[in-house]
Amino acid sequence: ARIGVRFRSPELARVLGVHLPRLLLGPGCRSIHLHVGEGGAEDDAFSLRIPAAPGQWAREAEALRPFRFDVASIDLGGATLESAVPLLEAARAVFLLLPDDTEAASIGSAGLLWTLDIHQTADGTLSWALDPLDG
Repeated sequence: ARIGVRFRSPELARVLGVHLPRLLLGPGCRSIHLHVGEGGAEDDAFSLRIPAAPGQWAREAEALRPFRFDVASIDLGGATLESAVPLLEAARAVFLLLPDDTEAASIGSAGLLWTLDIHQTADGTLSWALDPLDG
């Protein structure tokens, strides 16, 4: 599964992005959070800071493959979605954190098949929608 995830607020993305695999799949999944720059896990979630240069991401994904992660969440730190394609091989399932204004065409060209939109309602509860990309 390759899913692009949009959080409707940067704060929500910062708090939940790292933990998304465990929240959705449970504590038994073997997960990793890949991130450029700051934004790693501050607690029990496993995270890895990857180089800022997208040209090095294929090597990073290859190094992670023997660990056979069930799922990865990935924060590109503003890099283009197309540059993330090598990282989509880091785990069997991938949640790629997207900027809020990302166009569907860009998401599809990066090899993602679904979008997950998550936002917090006025009363503080979370609301979400999972939609397949057309095409």
